[in-house]
Amino acid sequence: MTILAPDPGARLATRTALGFSPGQSEYLDALRGVAAQLVLVQHLLATCFPTSGFDDYGLGALGVLTFFLLSGFLITDSVAARIETGRYSLTEFIVSRFSRIYTPFIPALLLVAALDWFSSQTPHYEFARDYNWPTALANLLMLQDFPLFQVLRRLHVPDQAWFTKSFGSGRQFWTISIEWWIYVTVGIGTWIVLARRASLGLLAVLAFAAITSLYNLVGGPGDSLTLFWLFGAGAAFAYRRSGRLLSAAGWTGLVGLLAVLAAVRLFFTHGRVYEAVFALLFCGLLLVPMFGRPGQHPARILRLFRLDWLSYSSYSLYLTHGSIVVLLASFWPEWTAGLRGMVLLIVITNIIAIIFAALFEAPHRAVRRWMLARLATGNVTPSKSSMPIG
Repeated sequence: MTILAPDPGARLATRTALGFSPGQSEYLDALRGVAAQLVLVQHLLATCFPTSGFDDYGLGALGVLTFFLLSGFLITDSVAARIETGRYSLTEFIVSRFSRIYTPFIPALLLVAALDWFSSQTPHYEFARDYNWPTALANLLMLQDFPLFQVLRRLHVPDQAWFTKSFGSGRQFWTISIEWWIYVTVGIGTWIVLARRASLGLLAVLAFAAITSLYNLVGGPGDSLTLFWLFGAGAAFAYRRSGRLLSAAGWTGLVGLLAVLAAVRLFFTHGRVYEAVFALLFCGLLLVPMFGRPGQHPARILRLFRLDWLSYSSYSLYLTHGSIVVLLASFWPEWTAGLRGMVLLIVITNIIAIIFAALFEAPHRAVRRWMLARLATGNVTPSKSSMPIG
């Protein structure tokens, strides 16, 4: 992660100025990397073992929930830190989130367009309805699976061409739009609360962004992903205000208890992962270790496996793996079946994701700096004496 504690061993009444220790950063990176691999494995189970039912285990859902949980935790922690130091800027927030999401997302759309052109030449291609330029444009505008379309489908309105979904074989793109509109809602909402004023234009953008954010609080294709984001946000507030840190035995025991309760909840809900009670338990299960004392963090164990390196290409893997798998499975079905095919696809998709990340994801900070430099004169920050512009 990008925020490190100046003194990981310091013990303060509040944690507002501490940030994350290297061990905590490694832990969060490991979670993000493993989450992407879970989504990949879920899709590969459906591809390599199509009649086994292995893909019903919900591994991909757990991966998506982890992404939203970590996003809520990290973004809230970052925003809170900027507010406390009087340097929250709406322009900087939106530009940062835009560059982080769109810098690799636009190349990913182009990659899907290219790969699907080949895949669509085979009889195995299943995404012809959503492989067109209007759908690609809608995805670029983050309108895939817009709540209006979902509500109309639930009302049994016949499917229309303008009920846009994810572009082509990039079926996972539906979560990107939810993430983006949550960012816009949080960014603008925070600014309005701090500034105690807003233009009609800003309110209109907030109202539009809130449609997706609020709809996915209670429904949506993943059912309540905004809720998981909010659980992560709540954990961030608790983290920043906690003065008493848990011992190794304390957080380990609590994690064990939450794991048992989460498993029991899944049993009684027949494996329903997108569910409020499970969300609360799952949030605690993953984030309680963040409250461990320095030097007793689970990253010391994770370091043995070096799982944190998986985070480097996690977003790129999430964006690209689906279309790669579809292409290879369409042309070489015999090589992508069974355990051998699954291992082969894991290796290929991860290698391509690493290359893609180096080319299109890693430059997002440079894109951010370039955009901020161009918008420097229009950088707006709530005008308070304790909150300098920046």
